[in-house]
Amino acid sequence: MNEFCRARRAAAAAAYRTKKLFAGCNPRLRPLARAALAACCTALISGALCLLQAEDLQSAAQNLLQLTRANRETLADDFPGFRAELKVHADGRLHRGAMLFRPPTVLEIELDDKDVRKRVKSTVRSLLSHRMRADGSPQEEPRLAEADLHPLGRRVLLGGKYDSAYRIRDERILEVDRRMGDSRLTISVLETETTASGKYLPTDFFVTVFDRETGAVESASVYRDVYRRIGGEYLPRSRRIISTREGRTETLLVEWEAIELLPAAPKNGG
Repeated sequence: MNEFCRARRAAAAAAYRTKKLFAGCNPRLRPLARAALAACCTALISGALCLLQAEDLQSAAQNLLQLTRANRETLADDFPGFRAELKVHADGRLHRGAMLFRPPTVLEIELDDKDVRKRVKSTVRSLLSHRMRADGSPQEEPRLAEADLHPLGRRVLLGGKYDSAYRIRDERILEVDRRMGDSRLTISVLETETTASGKYLPTDFFVTVFDRETGAVESASVYRDVYRRIGGEYLPRSRRIISTREGRTETLLVEWEAIELLPAAPKNGG
């Protein structure tokens, strides 16, 4: 039984009890009793309608998230991984190395410079983790925010440990907003690519990190990703990042060369 039905039955029961209660009372008090009963019924039904509206918004948000996540171009669940040579331009200096990725978590980066290797490993891990299929966190409580005319789409509140929110347009996530410790991270997608399957890949996006307390911008970065299709999968060809923080600008360009798919893992019993 939904909340609206419960409210109607509760209102009817209240009406019956009130009618019996005031049946023998002073006739002058009966109009007051009827007014009190009407107010009670209105409050009960209004509360039920609010609950129904909240349930509808949550259901609509869940459906929208499901469609949108299914519309992302992700690596296949049985994708075995790949190895590649790396060419890295870090603030005007060229570095060469190699990498190996085996889903979901194995990532090995070989570069001669320790600091550059750390920067490259962080951004490559982020890129590849976002290419994996994700169904959302169990802590999510999605609901639609009030409709507006924002160019990046309808805002969907997710909640959870990061107090996250998306903006979705045409079944594409075009903005991510989440809390990260003392900071707030906002990712604004500028361009997407439509793949052979008709799904989408973000290619150009802008990342801003704010101080949560003051609202000041801590850093701002623009990303440009280029993909190539190998063996039916879209694998990275290059990632360029230009970042500004603490009064200086940093540039990082990672290029993947000689990509080789790893052998498929043997199936159980085979």
